[in-house]
Amino acid sequence: MATQQTIAIIGALEEEAKTAIASLTGSGYRLLLFCKEEQLSTLSSFASGKQFEGIDLEWMSCPIEASWEADLILLSVPGNEVAEVAAAIRDVAIGKPVVDIRKDGTELSELQTLLPYSSIGNAVPDSILSSIKKFLNQH
Repeated sequence: MATQQTIAIIGALEEEAKTAIASLTGSGYRLLLFCKEEQLSTLSSFASGKQFEGIDLEWMSCPIEASWEADLILLSVPGNEVAEVAAAIRDVAIGKPVVDIRKDGTELSELQTLLPYSSIGNAVPDSILSSIKKFLNQH
């Protein structure tokens, strides 16, 4: 029996993240949703919707904890927060794929500089499931 893979979604209340979460519904992945602590009640309301019943889903207020547990990290924070989040998760993202799913994503070379020991990629939230399988199969 295969081990259930875990995906951290950093910036879970951003539109791209919500699209990715909806795309991952029923996919069998465990989802760790990170947002800022003051947004947890909003995330809790969003994630408790009927469409998420039966999904292994947990919301977290710490990007480090979410990323540490994850096999793959989806990045969906506003551009002005990318460097701060990258600095926070750098040590726990070593060797893991980090996928920028934002429409106006960071230049991949810039993200690679911020996370030098991670595999960096990008994906469109609408086709996230096929992108995730590709990134996880590479590792």
